[in-house]
Parts: sequence; C-alpha cells; structure tokens
Amino acid sequence: MPGARIALLLVIGVHAIAWLGFGWGSLPVLVFMGVLWWGLGRAVQYFPGLLELQRDAEKQGAVPWQERLGRRSPQRKAESKK
Repeated sequence: MPGARIALLLVIGVHAIAWLGFGWGSLPVLVFMGVLWWGLGRAVQYFPGLLELQRDAEKQGAVPWQERLGRRSPQRKAESKK
C-alpha cells in the first residue's frame, strides 16, 4: 500500500503541474485522485493488520508444498545415482 500511495502521489503531482502549467487535465480528476490517495491512507490506518493477514495466509499455504517438495528432492537424487 505505501508504494501505491507514493505512485499515486507522483501521478497527482504530474497531473497538477500539467493542469496548472499547460491547461491539460481537469480539476475533477485531480480531486478524485486526491480523494483516492486519502482513502488509501485511511484504509491502512483502519485496517493495519489486513496486509499481514494476507501474508500469513500465503505462508501457511506454501508450507505444506515446501514440505512435500523437500521430501521428494532426496528421492530424485537417489534415482539419478542409479
């Protein structure tokens, strides 16, 4: 999320410069991106453990596969020696 907020902030800055300096772009789009940036910040503030829960679930899903692959790798080595 922090990476998305930084990228969005850069896009907002470029859009603001284009709108104010060259007359390209529009104020409603600029306001929408600002509200989106603010909303992402609030979501991270209200749900701080949300990203951690997803990472934990991904790790738990990967552990059985890693164990299975770890058990199979010595068998492959033994077969290749024959």
